[in-house]
Amino acid sequence: MRYVILFILLFNSFYNIKGQNLVPNPSFEEFDLCNKYFICPFETFSSKCINSCCAAGLPQDITRPNSATHNWWSVNLAIPPTYFNECNFAYLKQHYKGTSNNLYTPRTGKAFILLNTFGIWFDVDTTDFRQYAQIKLNDSLKAGCNYEVSFYALLARYSGGVAYYANAHEVASDGLGIYLSKDSVYTDYKLRFQALSNITPQISNPSGHLLTDSTNYQKVWGLYKAQGGEQWLVIGNFKDNAHTQSLGNYLTTQSNYAVDDVSVTRWRPDLVSFIDTIVCEDIPLTLKLPAGLSSIKWSTGDTTRQVDLLGTGTFTVEASNGCEMLRDTFNIHRRLRYTDTFSIGKDTFFCKIPTNYSLSAPSGFNRYAWSTGANNNSIIISTSGEYWVKAFYECGTLSDTVFITEFQQPDTLLIPHAHASICSDQSLDVQVLHPTNYTSFLWNDGSTLNHLSTDQPGTYSLKATTAQYCEVKDTLNISVVYPPLLNTLSDTIACDGTSFSVVLHPKPDELVQWYDGRHNVSHEFNTTGTYWVSLSNTCYTSTDSMKVDFLDCTLNIPNLVTNNGDGMNDFFIIETKIPRILNLIVYNAWGSEVFKEEDYQGQWGNNAKDGIYFYQITDPLLNKNYKGWLQILK
Repeated sequence: MRYVILFILLFNSFYNIKGQNLVPNPSFEEFDLCNKYFICPFETFSSKCINSCCAAGLPQDITRPNSATHNWWSVNLAIPPTYFNECNFAYLKQHYKGTSNNLYTPRTGKAFILLNTFGIWFDVDTTDFRQYAQIKLNDSLKAGCNYEVSFYALLARYSGGVAYYANAHEVASDGLGIYLSKDSVYTDYKLRFQALSNITPQISNPSGHLLTDSTNYQKVWGLYKAQGGEQWLVIGNFKDNAHTQSLGNYLTTQSNYAVDDVSVTRWRPDLVSFIDTIVCEDIPLTLKLPAGLSSIKWSTGDTTRQVDLLGTGTFTVEASNGCEMLRDTFNIHRRLRYTDTFSIGKDTFFCKIPTNYSLSAPSGFNRYAWSTGANNNSIIISTSGEYWVKAFYECGTLSDTVFITEFQQPDTLLIPHAHASICSDQSLDVQVLHPTNYTSFLWNDGSTLNHLSTDQPGTYSLKATTAQYCEVKDTLNISVVYPPLLNTLSDTIACDGTSFSVVLHPKPDELVQWYDGRHNVSHEFNTTGTYWVSLSNTCYTSTDSMKVDFLDCTLNIPNLVTNNGDGMNDFFIIETKIPRILNLIVYNAWGSEVFKEEDYQGQWGNNAKDGIYFYQITDPLLNKNYKGWLQILK
């Protein structure tokens, strides 16, 4: 028997396979109610099935009426493959709490079967425990035709009729495949569930390739060139334990796979995967037809599987899949090479990068990739740096790089910076930081030198220009420090028992220091002596001193006034060494007030009548009162 075998384990095949599936009930969705030949899972033999959740396994004899899932039969005469549908799952979720989220599910639809593909039956190590599922195709295969034969498999755990078991192990193995034949497959009852190692499957998972995925179904498929008349399909592992590779020890574990979506379709691949395509004008377009085709004929006259096409226009290709001719028509368009200089501009220096400044690549390419991650043909930039772009099209990739540089404004231009102070008897030389970086200078006073000397206070500004005509501006405020003004102190005479204070008013940057080391702005005096104080700033120190005398301030009060006009004792004169404010009240002999004056000036007595008078003198400075009498005579 001649056949072609291809093995690819993918989620999707490389080719778009077209054709009607010859496998009836390919995903096990169709089933019957239970009958006397089968029992419902987890029910007694005499229990009545109350719904369609039936059939723990596939029928074992094709002469019996359909039971469980339609069309499918078990080759084994002992333990058939297990059948699961949504009703089983509902029962399992109810009776196996805690495992319901881990139950295996169909790839599509609501059902699947479970096959044991590797292991032993209990402790009989000479027995290769296998399960096989068999079905008759809707139509027999046509001789010489190529068919895609496939199914999906998922590594499963299985114990006690449940497709999940906490203590069960996932044991991956190889060898799972499909056998196609003209007649159905039977086994001797004595063989029971042993491997059908005398059969060679046409489609098989390659030796050594273990199906280990227990989360996603994997596709097992291949191309089969029919001999003609094949109408039966069997799924299982046709190798004995000795020739099957696994990740586990078959003496203690078993390998089980959920199987779903079985398919046999006439192979009608797309000869060319596109209708229209664009290629470079001088690059051949290489097309390669899928393997397994014959009688190939291109519109160019070529008859090989692979051709290199240089022209443009509409092309056709024909090829036979073994039983029919397939034909594809496609169009090739040519792209001219880009011959202009591919550029995004020259390296550019800016005093300040303009707002919304953009770099643009030539338009018309299929795709762009900038160093910034952008994929348009232009970008907007705002910072210095290296920028590159790659432009992709049918003739290859073009690229260009440009450097954008922005002048970096210095933090300062003038030394000293911002503010400076000079002493009134000095001058200040203002310098430019890195003067060689600039080609011209202009001060606000009109000077064009790269420095400035001044002894005057004020605001001085400079505009310096670089060789690239970038302007840098800076301003310096200059203040002049003069000697402190200190004219507060003067010689002072004061009365014994009193005190007085001297208060200074220094500027914020001036420091006060008295003769005794104190720095207060005021100082109190109560003893005779000579005292000094100084005011200091950053440039100067001014000093002043004063002499202080404290004297006896006792009042000399007369008791006789002779107002006869001789110029002697004509007035009531109160004498003291320290003139000061004295308040006077005079009463006559009967106690009536005849004179009163605050801050008495010594002008009473010359017009008073002769007689005895009484006085009251108040000294506010010493806080004393004096009382007595005096006589006025002419």
